[in-house]
Amino acid sequence: MQETKMNWISKQAILHFNRKEKVYGQFWTPQEAADFIVSFASKQLKDKRIACDPACGDGVFLRSLKNEGFKPYGVDIDGSILNFFDDIKEYIHIDDGLRLRPERMFDLVVGNPPFSSKYGRVKDPTTLNKFELGKGRKSQAIEILFLEKFIRLCKPEGVIGIILPQGIFSSIQLSYVRDYIKEHLSIIAIFSLPRNIFRKGKTTSKTCVLIGKKEKVRREKVLFVAVKNLEELRSRNFKKSILTYPDEFLYPEFYLDKNPLFEGLPRLKDFDIEIQQGRTKYGKERKFSKEGIPFISAKVVTSLGIDFSKDKRFVRPGSSMDYKNAHVEIGNLVFVRVGVGCIGRAAVITSENEKGIADDWIYILKVKDKRISPFYLAFWLQTPIIQKEIKRLARGVGTVTIPISLLKEISLSLPDQNKLLWFKKMYLKMINEKKGEIWKKPPKI
Repeated sequence: MQETKMNWISKQAILHFNRKEKVYGQFWTPQEAADFIVSFASKQLKDKRIACDPACGDGVFLRSLKNEGFKPYGVDIDGSILNFFDDIKEYIHIDDGLRLRPERMFDLVVGNPPFSSKYGRVKDPTTLNKFELGKGRKSQAIEILFLEKFIRLCKPEGVIGIILPQGIFSSIQLSYVRDYIKEHLSIIAIFSLPRNIFRKGKTTSKTCVLIGKKEKVRREKVLFVAVKNLEELRSRNFKKSILTYPDEFLYPEFYLDKNPLFEGLPRLKDFDIEIQQGRTKYGKERKFSKEGIPFISAKVVTSLGIDFSKDKRFVRPGSSMDYKNAHVEIGNLVFVRVGVGCIGRAAVITSENEKGIADDWIYILKVKDKRISPFYLAFWLQTPIIQKEIKRLARGVGTVTIPISLLKEISLSLPDQNKLLWFKKMYLKMINEKKGEIWKKPPKI
């Protein structure tokens, strides 16, 4: 009878939280993840007394806290959750976790707050003005406000364990959030979680777990871990980890995937290369024509050159989409800057037939430095070792991209000057053979 009742509760809970996920942007947290976060974080404490989850949802962290010996205190905005979980009902308080008072009273604050990536941002001025990370802004991501709240709820010498989008640890635009973290916490560890860990198949958001202590003396080194799957969380046997000094960025792959072979090599920023982003229109203004200037989207940029058969769209000359600074010329290198499946593709414009207008997914590189050539650079950027480096430097949660500033950080091995012409010949031979042409003489560039 008990088993039947629990099965019914589980089914109802799943339906409820599927709905709630759509409303509040919350994602179900696997018990293994909650158990690990609570266990790891509690080891950083001298006393296990009272702990809080300010956005407790289905109560998975409350169960972990109870089993670890804490007195749990859960808060959630949705009162209907009290109808489902008798085992933790007494620990749940219905309220807005962002307004929880008093602060500085919990030994441990843990949880997986709602994300705003798909569900909007907090825009209420009254709420925003109550947060250091919200003041003076028209809106703020709800997870960033919860991050600040976690820290404020924590006692001095207390610990937080919070699941956040990877963008907080990797985005250049969110460096101010990382500065806030470093100012208010001694960072102990950051765990990169695998995609699809939350309600498999529902979200591919990349997330990280931040473990930090509210102590005055800052730890010089941080433990960075890339978690492969839930089994690694269960066994605590992590294959990719490093204890190292943190840099500007705080996501584990930035440190774990760094290749020592690049030490001492010059970077793209050390060469005379002009880089600009393509442009296009969206919405009602995004209009293509049956003929005109070819539109260079990510689809047409391949490892074997430009292939317009993959996307036969055109921009009418003189139209609102005819951005002059997005025109590519012979000798330019086009680089796909965004997209999980296409980021890092590069091709050289070798003829009049390959000229066009670059989409905003594209960077246009004009190589002016005589020490290298666009042909050499195209080959270099598509080597497996550099493709891995591009992925390491890429930013984003759902859609990954590499900013120009980080593309310039790509290391580059200087070629023998006598080989530059050879790279040009090989590139042109490659694309001509792809087109089914017999390579005789490369076009003038």
